Amino acid sequence: MTAEHYPFSVCIQNLGAYNEGTLRFKRIDFPTNVKKIEAALREIGIGEPSEDGTNYYEEIMITNYDDYTGLGICREYGEWASLSELNYLATLLNNMKNNERVAFEGALEIEGTNNPADYINLALNVDKFTVFSEIEDAYDYGEYYVENELDMDSVPSIVRNNIDYEAVGETISSNENGVFTDENYVIKTQSIDCLYESREDIPEKYIVNLNPQEIYDNFLKDKNEKEIEQMSESYENIKKNIEYFATNNYEAFVKAIISYEKGIDNENALNVIYKEYIESDSMLLLNDEFDSIIHNLERQGLIKYDKYRVNELLEQEILERD
Repeated sequence: MTAEHYPFSVCIQNLGAYNEGTLRFKRIDFPTNVKKIEAALREIGIGEPSEDGTNYYEEIMITNYDDYTGLGICREYGEWASLSELNYLATLLNNMKNNERVAFEGALEIEGTNNPADYINLALNVDKFTVFSEIEDAYDYGEYYVENELDMDSVPSIVRNNIDYEAVGETISSNENGVFTDENYVIKTQSIDCLYESREDIPEKYIVNLNPQEIYDNFLKDKNEKEIEQMSESYENIKKNIEYFATNNYEAFVKAIISYEKGIDNENALNVIYKEYIESDSMLLLNDEFDSIIHNLERQGLIKYDKYRVNELLEQEILERD
């Protein structure tokens, strides 16, 4: 594998958005986990309302694979591959020791693959293969075989010196159905067990496929939580502003409340009402008694109201009578 330290990565795309003419895609490195998959799916809009608002996006397709193993193991997987199956295979590959990885490479060449399940089944059967390290070719294997598997003590030196090791290696490896990989020789020493046939055999801890309805519900939940958080921040800012005005400019604070609650935006009218409020010893802000001050000012001809809203202010001379 390369510096990415992942067996492979895939690019997923929002199929519904694609059909509407919008490209929303995300690359995912494998192995992965449920949280990363959910984050990727939400990033491309899975679980969000569709463009016409009649449904929510729920389908994805795989548009591209990047195989970092150099073994071409993604060639059997297509647009509709299971993310959980890919995750299971990637985890098995990632957990292999160097010798097991070599055995897997040899197993692929010896057994071949007809479907995605074969990759996983071979990955689960790497112990059925034996790796001979530092044997690069038929000559190396022929020499190894003669020196380690045959009793050469009684063989005359003239014979030993004329052994065609390459021919021996080719013959033995052909009989064993062995393969030469980079600096290694691999043979199958035991029968392969059927340990994986379909997606139903994936252990639960490797399953990362998510129900689009769950993603949609989580999308709404997070949206509501975000809105509540924003409202809380807004209320906190309002509170700070109120505290500031109440402490540093009480008059402006009171006028602001009156203006907001009663719909009064005329500064002169606010001055009149504020004056009456300050001169009162018992009136509470914005209670029934406060409402009466507006009626009294209206009856005195100081301000005019239409359903508690200021429509016009009498001439400035009237306001100055007091």
